[in-house]
Amino acid sequence: MAKITLNGTNGITGFKSDNTTVDGTYDASRLNSLSPTNFPSASSLVVEGVGFSAISAPPLLLLNTGEELPIQGPFTLTNEGTINSLSNRREVRASDFIIAGGTLIIPANFWVWSDTRSIAALIVDVNNATITNNGVIIGKGGSSSQTGGDAISVTGTGVTINNASGAYIAGGGGGGGGGRNSYGGAGAGGGGGGSSNTNNMGTGGILNAAGGRGLPNGSGGSVSITPGYGGGAGGGGGGLSWAGYAGGGGGGRILAGSGGAGGQGVTGSAQSPIFYYGGAGGSNNNAGANGQDAGDNPPGYSQYSGAGGGGWGASSGVTYNAYGTQQGPYSGGSAVSGSYTQGTWSGTVYGSS
Repeated sequence: MAKITLNGTNGITGFKSDNTTVDGTYDASRLNSLSPTNFPSASSLVVEGVGFSAISAPPLLLLNTGEELPIQGPFTLTNEGTINSLSNRREVRASDFIIAGGTLIIPANFWVWSDTRSIAALIVDVNNATITNNGVIIGKGGSSSQTGGDAISVTGTGVTINNASGAYIAGGGGGGGGGRNSYGGAGAGGGGGGSSNTNNMGTGGILNAAGGRGLPNGSGGSVSITPGYGGGAGGGGGGLSWAGYAGGGGGGRILAGSGGAGGQGVTGSAQSPIFYYGGAGGSNNNAGANGQDAGDNPPGYSQYSGAGGGGWGASSGVTYNAYGTQQGPYSGGSAVSGSYTQGTWSGTVYGSS
């Protein structure tokens, strides 16, 4: 319990509280008549004659305009909606909850995640902040031929991050490149598998679920091609084909998940087919596998299947398009990007930190 000091130079030192709930709106003259009291979370604020109210869950000060003011904390994240029976928040910015010097806590079995590769799951934009992770923080996986996203991005100075035993911090996996009429599998972290048509790509998995399988759109002569399988981590690449397209498997959001199998590709005749396979998706924090090569037939055209998507924080496999241009590897996202100090560091970390 710590006192909130309100414009202490004129004697305002606190507001009424029963240490469980705090409510009401008070102007400066009313606050001057109150005795110093405690607020249910360590806080510090200077206000000059501004009406406000305060609540304890979450512990926020509210201006009489309805605007929320973050406090120093420690503040424990609360659920904004359940996905697959899991408490979670998407794309969290620390400054929405704490001020400089504050502590933000991710509780056990709580997921902080991103659904946008360019936005980290947790952005620490507060100086001298402490982040204590007891749950799961994951970046967004790349779709075919895309890099993975970061789990945590640190932009403030003097930041300390604790990652407790049993907790995870994991960057998204890189998405595999496409081969001849085949597409790569997506990276771990919910990336969508590649396809010429969004209806054919393997969808990314929801929290704690595997990605979906891609769909075929064509065949190799009279022998069907098959798309890549979705993975708990990286998705599998699609098989090569002479006509149509084989979609890549979607990346999952399982920690730590297995990679999806690559799809079946085919060259040669219907009587004598030769099968080649898309690269498997990376399991856990392993890289995706390369797309298999069917040889230079016809001359001048490469015959590769799609590459597998990377596991958590890992790169995709490598393949080549129909003109022999290398596709990948596409890198995984960082577990933590930016400058910070490691505190307790006994949890699992996938990706550079």
